[in-house]
Amino acid sequence: MLDSGARSFYTKATAIRTPADLKGLKIRTMDSQMAIDMMNCLGGSATVMGYSDIYTGMQQGVIDGAENNVTALRDHGDVTKYYCFDEHTRIPDMVIIASSVWNKFSDEQKSIVAECAATATEEYKDAWKKFEDEVLDKAVNQNGVELVKDVDIAAFQAAVQPIYDNLKTSNPTTYAVVEEIRAMA
Repeated sequence: MLDSGARSFYTKATAIRTPADLKGLKIRTMDSQMAIDMMNCLGGSATVMGYSDIYTGMQQGVIDGAENNVTALRDHGDVTKYYCFDEHTRIPDMVIIASSVWNKFSDEQKSIVAECAATATEEYKDAWKKFEDEVLDKAVNQNGVELVKDVDIAAFQAAVQPIYDNLKTSNPTTYAVVEEIRAMA
């Protein structure tokens, strides 16, 4: 599995350490019901807009902040005051292949594909870490972004528990997969 880092909040004027810090803030959210529900549980005001509108939205006060992985600071660092490492969401990138295709491969071909995927995953991790480090260095040293690491993760987890509770009753199959993933963490 490939990993493009965790999503965290970044704002133009408020350090986010607990969900209470989000109260009254307009935070850009992806057009996803889960993302909107998460923002509502955390106390912020979900503001759906495209990624390309974040910079202007923050600059003009349409939004107070956004949420994304560290690399978003490449595009938004000069309108951001705080990047808060709450790591509220992690969206994995995956290498997948249809079973109808996979089943046509010989054992040797399957081995080659698996080996290449494993190699690509390791190289991606290294490249991603280097990219994150470069973006953070520029954000901090050129744009003056403050990195907030003293975040109350447990408070964020507790605030979104209703989402898990709802998922358990509304979609037990997906909930079971989520629980398997959480058990691996």
